[in-house]
Amino acid sequence: FTSQLTALQLANSQLVAEKEEVLKNHVDLQNEHQQMLVDQLTLQKLHEQLTSEYDGMVKEREALKVSYRDLRADQRQLKENYDILTTSIESLRGERDTFKEESRSLGNLRAEHSKLKDDFRNLFTASEKVKGEYRGLQEEYKNVRGEACRLRLTVTELQGELAARTDRIT
Repeated sequence: FTSQLTALQLANSQLVAEKEEVLKNHVDLQNEHQQMLVDQLTLQKLHEQLTSEYDGMVKEREALKVSYRDLRADQRQLKENYDILTTSIESLRGERDTFKEESRSLGNLRAEHSKLKDDFRNLFTASEKVKGEYRGLQEEYKNVRGEACRLRLTVTELQGELAARTDRIT
């Protein structure tokens, strides 16, 4: 009986030791489980945070895509405007050069016009002088014609007289 008791006490001691070991393992497992739950919650929060950040980044990426498209369209429009303005500048430079040339030509034309006006005045003065001389010559021609008529009459009279004297002499 003592040996059974000793065996039972020994078995009991072993069971107590195993129980303590199991309890210790159980506490360790509970602590580990508790830590895993904390880690899971932390990971879950981190996952939610990362998901939220990811969603925010996706939205931001979409907004950036839209902004990029808008900026590309703006850039195309600005390039078109630049090309139009460059063409306008070239056109205006051509017009400016044309205006400069026309201004030079206008200066030349004004000088030529002034010269022509002077020439016209000189010609007009010469014309008036020639007209005056012509009138004088017309007047002189009238006088000479009148004198020629008078002299013809005188010649005719003298011829008549000469014929009458020639008839008397004969």
